[in-house]
Amino acid sequence: MKVVARPYQVLMEALEAGEATMALVHAPGDDRKGISFVHLFDAPFNLLAPIAHPILDDPAISLETIAEWPLILLSLDSYARRYFENAVNEKGLRLQVGLEMDHSELVRRYVETGMGVAHDRHAVRFRTRKQHQAWGARPEPYLSTGPDRLGSKGES
Repeated sequence: MKVVARPYQVLMEALEAGEATMALVHAPGDDRKGISFVHLFDAPFNLLAPIAHPILDDPAISLETIAEWPLILLSLDSYARRYFENAVNEKGLRLQVGLEMDHSELVRRYVETGMGVAHDRHAVRFRTRKQHQAWGARPEPYLSTGPDRLGSKGES
């Protein structure tokens, strides 16, 4: 068995070409003939921000709040990015995309440097040893308007 991390579209193409027999992906964005999807679990979005970033002072972070800040996002090939942008578009908001990355770890590292905030479906739910915090949000239908605060500034 070979395990790789790739954007959604790349994984779907590998399945269709017979180069892969299985992929773990977010909910399908479209119908794919010859590919069946099995729901395994729900995963909330998280907001990543540098420690002491002003956005963390807001007790009810919303998409409107997030849209006020420069964002570091995954590439447009990422299903998570498209899912996030659909939520933003439904609210009629415009994002300030500062940087686009192909890998979640790069997004986290740029957040640590203070270059912006990010959404991430795979973020940890507490402040790590790194210089960022993660806040959870329930995707209802995409992101909730009032995410739960999942870590406090004073915790390690």
